[in-house]
Amino acid sequence: MAPLGFIKLLFAEFDKKIVAGLMLFQYKETVSFEHIASFPEYLSVRPNHLLLWKAIEMACSQGYRYFDFGKTPAENKGLLDFKKRWGTRMYNVSYYYYPRIKGIMSIKQSNIKHRILLTIGKFMPLFLAKKLGRIAYRHLG
Repeated sequence: MAPLGFIKLLFAEFDKKIVAGLMLFQYKETVSFEHIASFPEYLSVRPNHLLLWKAIEMACSQGYRYFDFGKTPAENKGLLDFKKRWGTRMYNVSYYYYPRIKGIMSIKQSNIKHRILLTIGKFMPLFLAKKLGRIAYRHLG
C-alpha cells in the first residue's frame, strides 16, 4: 500500500534519535491517524503532539478535506479528551461482524479479562512476549 501512496510514516527526532513514530492511511479525501508510538522517557518533549501537528499540516497542504483521529472506545475517557482538545467532532460508528467474532478481540476494553491481559502484557519479559506472540499470531492474525 505504501508504493501506491496510501500509507505514510512520520518520525519525530530528539537529539538525533528517533523517539516516536506515526502511521497514517490516506484515501480519497481523508487522512486517517491509525497508530502512534513513542518512548516513554521522551513524552515530556511531546513527540506525539508534534507528529499529529505535522500530519495535519501535511494533509492540509496536500489538499485532503478530512483528518480522522480514528475510533476510540467510549470507556477510554482519557483518549477521548485528548482527541477533543484537537477540535475533533465525535460520531458513533456501528460495527457488524459476520460470522460473529469470538475470543479476545471481541472483548470491550472495560472488561476485566481485557484489563488483566493488558496488565500482564505490561510486565511480561520481552523474550516471553516474543514466544507467546508467535503462538498467538497464528490464532489472532
